[in-house]
Amino acid sequence: MSAARLSNAAFCAVSRPSLFPVHAQCRYAQKLTCRPFTQTRKLPHHRRAVSRRSYCCRRAKLASARDSVAQDADVQGRRDSFVADDGEQLGKQPILDRMRELVTEVKYLGSSFWRFEKSAWRGWAWATVTLVLALANTLFTVCNSFLLRMFWTALSSKDQAKFARLLKLYIVAVIVGPIIITLFKWAKARLSLLWREQLTTTLLKDYMRDLQYYKLSFPAATGSELRNGAHMSLATSIVDNPDQRIAEDVRTFTTRAVDFLCVVVIALIDLVLFSVILFRIYKPLYYALLGYSAVCTTITVVFGQKLVALNETQLTKEANMRYALLRVRENSESIAFYRGAASERKHIGRKLQAVLSNSFHLISFDRNLGFFTLGYRYVIQVLPSVLITPLYFAGKIQLGVISQANFAFNHVLGDLGLVVEQFSALSEFSAGVKRLHDFRAALDKQQLTVSREAGNFITKTEASELALALTPTKSSIVTSEEAPSGGAALAVESLSICTPGARPRELVQDLSLTLSRGARLLVTGESGIGKSSVMRTIAGLWTSGSGLITRPPISECLFLSQRPYIRLGTLKENAAYPSDAGRFSDAQVNEALTLVNLPGVAERLGGLHQSVDDMGSILSLGEQQRLAFARVWLNRPSFVILDESTSALDELNEERVYDLISQNSTLTVVSVSNRASVRKHHTAELHLMPAGRWSFRNSIH
Repeated sequence: MSAARLSNAAFCAVSRPSLFPVHAQCRYAQKLTCRPFTQTRKLPHHRRAVSRRSYCCRRAKLASARDSVAQDADVQGRRDSFVADDGEQLGKQPILDRMRELVTEVKYLGSSFWRFEKSAWRGWAWATVTLVLALANTLFTVCNSFLLRMFWTALSSKDQAKFARLLKLYIVAVIVGPIIITLFKWAKARLSLLWREQLTTTLLKDYMRDLQYYKLSFPAATGSELRNGAHMSLATSIVDNPDQRIAEDVRTFTTRAVDFLCVVVIALIDLVLFSVILFRIYKPLYYALLGYSAVCTTITVVFGQKLVALNETQLTKEANMRYALLRVRENSESIAFYRGAASERKHIGRKLQAVLSNSFHLISFDRNLGFFTLGYRYVIQVLPSVLITPLYFAGKIQLGVISQANFAFNHVLGDLGLVVEQFSALSEFSAGVKRLHDFRAALDKQQLTVSREAGNFITKTEASELALALTPTKSSIVTSEEAPSGGAALAVESLSICTPGARPRELVQDLSLTLSRGARLLVTGESGIGKSSVMRTIAGLWTSGSGLITRPPISECLFLSQRPYIRLGTLKENAAYPSDAGRFSDAQVNEALTLVNLPGVAERLGGLHQSVDDMGSILSLGEQQRLAFARVWLNRPSFVILDESTSALDELNEERVYDLISQNSTLTVVSVSNRASVRKHHTAELHLMPAGRWSFRNSIH
């Protein structure tokens, strides 16, 4: 490989996020069809110097981001197996490796709660209370074992006075014990709730930041596509059903993590105390128990690793079925028009069969594992009696010692066999932790990508230098939020757009245009040609491609889609969206609704302040589109994009809303539409054609 190609391969390896570990990125880079840096277009000497500096700076930043990601070795290892097996890596991954990963994942998910955030002291305080109560619970159990020992010894010796004293102590223990146990359970629940609050808040903040909720929705590549060199980031490859992960997986994780933490702590304390007791009673019994537990734990770990993969698959299939049912509820009217109940029922039935099929394998495997785990505890119960009873008959020990030996034996047996007895619950917990960890890692990886591509939103001077450094590799689109020169509202320079995802497709090639303030641009073209994609790119949602876009800051822009977003809340909140409803008076909102011909909608919905959760199903699509234009009137942006925003309106209402926005002579409008009735409201036209071709007319009248 030539030096230029080797340099280019290294650049591509760090500039394209992948599921491959660092040691495999060189092989991955060889598959990329990137043109070497030395093959860029000829530039003047001073521009080549700027280009080279920008390139080196960008390469250094990307390499730094790559090294940061590479530090998480457990995530990298899981990416390797994901690429190799298309999601079946858990079934083939050694269980001990998975357990080590589980510990790392739990630490990763809990790092902000336990170490970095302001609420860390609260977590440590409640953890301390919980562990103190756990210790009290264990000490109560130990004291109870001695109490029972003396109790049975008093019975065997027929010491009535001693028995009466012990009975009083037993009554006190019966009263104190439930109080300690109840407080312990309450402290565990309080700690898990506090952890859930912090983790959910953190995930929700990261999920709603920098358009991650949108970017994570891109379709994923299959393993074969990734092996063939398809560009796909972690965030778009392994994250499904983020709503379930935030709402349910967090709750399950925090509850079970606290439970397992307490179980392990109690087991360690329990093991130390009762091992001393059992060892002092009869050493051979203790050694036999150690060997038995070691053998059974090894057998469980070796033969039970498939259960982890089955549990994760079950969570995914359950979420897919729930999502299919949610889709029916959200699109009930469309399905009713099509009379598509039979098709939907068949589709959901397939999801159900997938759930039931995996559930069958899960419960069958759990049954077989249960034979062993339950047998583990019951088969050996005869051992203490066999080994200790002869000592009793020989008069070497008292009856109470046998009772305490059995008590201590079962506690040590449970502590040493923690993995055996908890393996089913631990495998289910591991599957849930992996889903949640993958989601958190995807958010962090996407945030690294945002930081790495911070040049996508930069000043105009920086954008110009970076645009000169861009090669024809279609690496990224640069967006500048500074005002264009010459009084322009929108400037597009050498814009080429590709679809994001595993199989990018070029939609627009080398588009350049400039719109002055107050201009009205109409974007036309056949269906599927990429009109809406141009709008997504201008909005900053898509960055796949190359070129420079200069537009007003996003806070001064408003984007109206064909089906407007109707939030959960009141009519006033929806009219003011995305601004806070408190910015506008009721009179202003009523005026805006009247201007878009919605004078009676407030009365129909119970007033401006009546919360309506299903407003999207109450209002027709035409009413929703007019409500979106009321948002334009209230928010007063300087730049508006209308993506088929009047498709459901009649010509009179369409005329009304366009006249409304025309009252602001400085408002720049970009409309996507093929309707002849809207042409008169625009001053320029951009027509998109197949193969990325386009034509621009600065006047259409």
